[in-house]
Amino acid sequence: MDWVHLPAGVEPESYWRCLHDAILISCKTDLLARTVTLEFSVFYLKDGVTDLTFFITFGAVKSTRAIVRVRWPGALPQVEGLPSDESRRLLDEHYSKWSERSIDWHYFEEVLSTETYDILDANLASTGEQGAFQMGGILDGDVFDDQWCMITIQFGTVSASRSDGEPFCLSEFLEIGRSYWDTFGKR
Repeated sequence: MDWVHLPAGVEPESYWRCLHDAILISCKTDLLARTVTLEFSVFYLKDGVTDLTFFITFGAVKSTRAIVRVRWPGALPQVEGLPSDESRRLLDEHYSKWSERSIDWHYFEEVLSTETYDILDANLASTGEQGAFQMGGILDGDVFDDQWCMITIQFGTVSASRSDGEPFCLSEFLEIGRSYWDTFGKR
């Protein structure tokens, strides 16, 4: 199942509530076991446990991709003082010249040791037998300078766990995220 060509009737489920503003700490692939494990630090879901991290493990992995958005080297247009329609047109024209480039998955895993990956959005689509996960965020550090990066994983199984060993599943992950943002919205 490819993210671009989801089967009819399969709707992506948003993981924004449990991963927005989180940090992807590490990504570990085991080719022999056909697994990819993503480790996340989600500051608003730690519930008083300072070193708590969350894991999502994908099994029967068929495909992994990491794509970065590369800036066009031309100068950013000067839009100060211009009418908003004109400034938007000039900026849209500039950004339309940016391009996407794939990066090696193993390299993506390695670069997480020096780069920060701040998550902005994540979605998971699954038929129960196969699925696709897509996550977008900003890679920033020594190698990547504030660059958008989208990762996509095609999988057969998916599970969640916590670093403290407490029983945990994906539905709980979604629920604690929902609960946090609902409470946040009421403040």
